[in-house]
Amino acid sequence: TTTGEAIIKDGNLFSPWSPTEMGNVTDLQIDQPTGRIAVLTDNGAAIVKDGGLYGAWVDEMPGIGQIGLTSF
Repeated sequence: TTTGEAIIKDGNLFSPWSPTEMGNVTDLQIDQPTGRIAVLTDNGAAIVKDGGLYGAWVDEMPGIGQIGLTSF
C-alpha cells in the first residue's frame, strides 16, 4: 500500500485480502511456483517467508538496496 503495508491475496481475484503481512515495506516480490514471499523494508532489511501466507518470516540480510526472487 502507499503506507508501506504488504497485503496479499491467497487464491483467486475474489479471495479476501490478507491482514497486513508486514509493515514499512518498500518492495514486495512473490514467486508463484514456490509460494515464497520476499519484502524489502524501509530500513534495508530483506525478509522472506516460505510456504505462502502461513509460513514464518525469516530475516535474510540487513543493508539491502534491492530484492528479487527466482525459482530453481
